[in-house]
Amino acid sequence: MKKAGLFILVLILGFFSYYFTDFDVNNLTGMVTFDPIVSNPTISLVEDSGDIRVYFCPQDNCDQALVNFINSAQSSVHCALFDVGLESVKKVLDKKEKEMEVKVIIDNNYIQKFNRSFVKVDSWSLMHNKFCIIDGKKISTGSMNPTNNGAYKNNNNLLLINSKVLASNYEAEFQEMWNGTFKKGDNILNPIVELNGILVKNYFCPEDSCADQIKAELKKAKQSIHFMVF
Repeated sequence: MKKAGLFILVLILGFFSYYFTDFDVNNLTGMVTFDPIVSNPTISLVEDSGDIRVYFCPQDNCDQALVNFINSAQSSVHCALFDVGLESVKKVLDKKEKEMEVKVIIDNNYIQKFNRSFVKVDSWSLMHNKFCIIDGKKISTGSMNPTNNGAYKNNNNLLLINSKVLASNYEAEFQEMWNGTFKKGDNILNPIVELNGILVKNYFCPEDSCADQIKAELKKAKQSIHFMVF
């Protein structure tokens, strides 16, 4: 696990490679970028305190990190997960559901793996998110599906973020989907957040035009681009 510092990180939660091959906005989900704070009077941002922890799978045991994160919930767990295959994650969600409000959205192609009364499906195109909000103030996100391949066989990343503002962004997106709104919805509440000296840009696809946001980040490059895509 590595602490997030003053760096540039582009994280796309979906099939990022579509933008460069067969781009389909319906199958993209969310994105977050992190930039050092710069002086720009045209940027409207919201300040927040918190921290970001970054894990790289499989070497950083993302499975246990996610389980510990969900298990730390005190009042609620809201997750939008493309696929749920890890028995450890299933068990902790079942356990927490007996203690508090737990709601899970999953892609309909994988409901057979985790069919519960507190699970809803997206039955049209792909719901490719991988995020959870706990207690309305912390989020897990990243490229890792909570599956054996996602945690133990494929190179993935998992971010655990403590931020009420970013959590409110994710909660709004979650509530849209929970109420049946997929592949559309309102624009992001707070797209630009200063989190302890790091500028965080947060978008959901397709409503926030993630492809344009990706292009804008790439155009900033002055010397090199190191681009890891599925």
